[in-house]
Amino acid sequence: MREQLLFINGEWVKPETGKFGEKVNPSTGEVSGKFALATREEADRAIDTSYEAQRKWEGLTSVERSKYVYILMEATHPPSQGRTSISSNP
Repeated sequence: MREQLLFINGEWVKPETGKFGEKVNPSTGEVSGKFALATREEADRAIDTSYEAQRKWEGLTSVERSKYVYILMEATHPPSQGRTSISSNP
C-alpha cells in the first residue's frame, strides 16, 4: 500500500509522529492508500519553505523557468511515438 509522505523543503519526509491517515474509497470501503498526518510545526515549515522557494522561482528569467517546466513535463510524460524530446540542459 502506498504511503504519501510530506513534501518539505524539497524532500519527501515521514511525519515526526509517524502517524498516517487512510484514504478510503467511499463506494467500496476499501483502503487504497495512506497519507502522512503533519504536525502544526511540520505544516508551518512546509509553508515557510514554499514561500522561500517561490521567491527564488520569481528571480529566474522566463527562459530559465521554461527549462524546468520542460524537464518536469518530460519526467512525467516520456516521449511517445510521434513526439520528440524538447528539453535542453538548464
